[in-house]
Amino acid sequence: MKGCQIYFNKKAIYLICQSRTVFGIWIACEPVFTLNSETKSHELGIKVLEILEFSKDQIPHDSDRLIVLPKSALKATGFKSWKMIEKNSSLVFVTSNDIEVEITPYVVSEDKQGFEPLIKKVLKCNIEANKIGELLLDLQTIY
Repeated sequence: MKGCQIYFNKKAIYLICQSRTVFGIWIACEPVFTLNSETKSHELGIKVLEILEFSKDQIPHDSDRLIVLPKSALKATGFKSWKMIEKNSSLVFVTSNDIEVEITPYVVSEDKQGFEPLIKKVLKCNIEANKIGELLLDLQTIY
C-alpha cells in the first residue's frame, strides 16, 4: 500500500509522501511537492502518482524514524509546525494498491485539534492521472 496526504489552501497544494510502518501506522516523509493552488487536474494527478512512487510499505517501526521523517517532511513544506499547515487548509488522504486509488476527504475535528476522516465520502478510481486530479479538485469545491 502506498499513500500521501494532500493539503489544499488558498496559496498552494501540498503533497506529502506517507510511508507505512510494519504496524500499519502512516508517517509523513519526503518528498514533499508544493503546487500552485491553480494547478489543473491532469498535472495534480500526475504529481499524486509521482509522489506515491516514493511511498514505502512495511518500514521499520522505530522511535527515531517516527520523529525524524515527519520533521524532515514538515521542513520541506516551509511551515514551522503541523498546526500551521493545518490552519485554513483542507486535507485529503490518498492510498493506492497499484490497481486503484482511494481518496479519503477529512474535515477539521470538532475540538479543532486535527482532522477526522469522512469514511462515507471515500472515492475510488483507476490509476489514471486525469481522473485522480478531477476527483481531488471536485472535493475541494465541496468541502
